[in-house]
Amino acid sequence: MRDKKVREAFQGHPRYHRLNVQFEGDEPRLDDIQSIPDVKLKVQDDPSVCETIDNIARCMIASLFFFELDSMPRRLGGKYVGTGHILCSIRPSEPAFSVLFHRLSTSGQFWINGVPVANIRDGSCFDNEGNFRIKVEINTDDRFTVTLKQDSSELCNISGSPFSVRKLILLQGLCAVFGSPDHQKRKFSGEDDFPAKKKQCRRH
Repeated sequence: MRDKKVREAFQGHPRYHRLNVQFEGDEPRLDDIQSIPDVKLKVQDDPSVCETIDNIARCMIASLFFFELDSMPRRLGGKYVGTGHILCSIRPSEPAFSVLFHRLSTSGQFWINGVPVANIRDGSCFDNEGNFRIKVEINTDDRFTVTLKQDSSELCNISGSPFSVRKLILLQGLCAVFGSPDHQKRKFSGEDDFPAKKKQCRRH
C-alpha cells in the first residue's frame, strides 16, 4: 500500500484515485478477515478521504456523458471546424436519469478546451424523446477536451475525453465508403491536409 512505484503511478494518472486510510500502529494483514468490520468503520469516519471520495463521485458522473460528431468536419485555416453532440448514456426510462439531471440542473456546465459552452438548465438540453442532447461547435487543431463542471469543483473529463478529431472520424465511420449513400469517399470541405497514408480508411 505504501510502495513508491504505486504512488508514482497514481500521481501520474489523474483518472486514478487512491484512498489512504490512516491507521494507528500497524496496518491489518490482507488475510485478517476479523479486522474488516473495524476497517469499514474507520473508512466511514476518516475525514481525510472525504474530499477524494467526492472527487471520485464527480468523475463518475462526468463519465456518464460522451461526445459524437454530427458529420465530417471541415478544414479551415489548418483547423477542424464542425459540430457535435454531448449525449448521456443513461436513458429517460431509467430511475437515475431524473436524479442525475435534477442534481446538475442548478450548476452543471460543459466546457470545451477550458471554455464554457453549455449549461444544463432547461428543456433545450433534451430531444423530443426526452434524451439528453446538447449541440456544440468545435474549432480545433485535432485534440480537444470536453469536461463537466459541477458546482465550484474542478473540471472533470467526460467519457473518452480528451478527444482526437481524426480518431473520432475513424471510430464513427464518417469516411467509410460503404457507410455513405453514394458509396463515395467523403472529403473535407475546404483545405484537406491529411497525409496520403492517413487518407485511406479501412474497409470491412
